[in-house]
Amino acid sequence: MSEQPRIPQKIVNAGRNLLGLSNMGRLSSRGPALSHAEAHIRPAVAGVDDILVIPHAAKDMDKAVASVTRALVRLGAKESAITSLHSEPGAAESKLTNARVIYLAGGDTYHLTANMEGLRNADGSLVDPRPGALPEPVREQIRKKVAEGVMTMGASAGLMVMFDDVRGAHDPTSSVMKTSDGQPVVSVKGLGLISDSLNVIPHYNDPLTDEQVAELTQLHPLMEGILDQVPDMGGHIGYILQFDPERKVLGIRDDAYFEVKGDKMTLHGTGETGAALFEAGKSKQDIQAPADLSHLLTSK
Repeated sequence: MSEQPRIPQKIVNAGRNLLGLSNMGRLSSRGPALSHAEAHIRPAVAGVDDILVIPHAAKDMDKAVASVTRALVRLGAKESAITSLHSEPGAAESKLTNARVIYLAGGDTYHLTANMEGLRNADGSLVDPRPGALPEPVREQIRKKVAEGVMTMGASAGLMVMFDDVRGAHDPTSSVMKTSDGQPVVSVKGLGLISDSLNVIPHYNDPLTDEQVAELTQLHPLMEGILDQVPDMGGHIGYILQFDPERKVLGIRDDAYFEVKGDKMTLHGTGETGAALFEAGKSKQDIQAPADLSHLLTSK
């Protein structure tokens, strides 16, 4: 399956039915995974026949799929309806064609971008050498499903790739392409489902103590290696604004998430969670959930 022609952005925008979560595991009340977004996820997955998990950001894809499956079943999904794109990477086209819900799991953002692009080294080998890596691009087919109105959810890295690019991702550059002259390159290209003038940084939290990191990692094992990077978010936000001063950056706190329906974007959350908006030359703007963020969908 070669890269398909790019679907016009207006068509993608009209069909958008997105849910972008800062985190999968509920932190504020130590509740079950995805329970903080239950009001929006349960109606989307209950009774649906084809739910496709794209776990390629995760270090352990089998473990990620098992974790997502448990969470979705608890929220009303049929276990038999859930399948993964990594289990049969050669069948990606048919699996995406049949998908009625798509879930982009969290983990290493650059693993995910490399797989969406089917990225290969100069010698033809896949940048991601793991079994289950995608041999061909799937970006435009995912965009096509969004244009059709298919509910598309993403957590952490899965949230970041919904945007035009993933500059500012705080993951180690583990999926690195080697060019013919030996130069390392990472793919920062996202799905382009949301404004090209906005980036989102998940896990925008106050610094956690070592004890909190240990406790939350034990509760939600897929967050290992993420929580201890929280204090460094400011540097990544500054990097994005320095690269493009006209861009806005939305830092979303854990237990907060956004919903995009067509041209309407709403921030949701539990407790006192929310987000912060950063623009070059302006003071940080704290945003309490719920809030209408539709003005952030305007492109350059």
